[in-house]
Amino acid sequence: MYSNSESRVKDVRVEPVFGRLLRVYDEKGQLAVEHQVNLFETGLRPEHPEHEEINRRYREKKETQRSEIVNRFIETFDDNGRLYVEGLRERAGANLYWHLSEIMKYTELYSAIEVSDVLTECISIGAYHKNSVKRMLSLRKIQEPVTGPVLTARMFPSIDITRGLSAYRVEVTCE
Repeated sequence: MYSNSESRVKDVRVEPVFGRLLRVYDEKGQLAVEHQVNLFETGLRPEHPEHEEINRRYREKKETQRSEIVNRFIETFDDNGRLYVEGLRERAGANLYWHLSEIMKYTELYSAIEVSDVLTECISIGAYHKNSVKRMLSLRKIQEPVTGPVLTARMFPSIDITRGLSAYRVEVTCE
């Protein structure tokens, strides 16, 4: 450090060292000071009230979505859904909502009754993972997809959509 009686340095060079240390050099290339950088200490983050409001709203939205996933799961699978959520909550932690949403996707291929039966099996053996449900479902028959009426060419009137090449002719003039 420089004392008040010494002249101040106008130009400096700052050298970051592996994200943990900052070295500051004066105009002559002499090391003036070193600073330890502690990126992960608590309380170093600057306070931005507008960011806190955005973060609060984001957390609320995320919690609402998570609650909706749990509610939809329980509505779809009744008591099995509730028991499975309780068991999964004990074992999966933060991945709970991912597991539930993945299991809900299986209802696109299997009936809700089939998935509920598999959940009963999983609860009885203590298998609380979406892959366990997937493996057990793979042994069952996939439900037939629901399709609408098949559209055929005979259902539409015939329209002549041909035209001659003269429709694409371009006139070129020379000046």
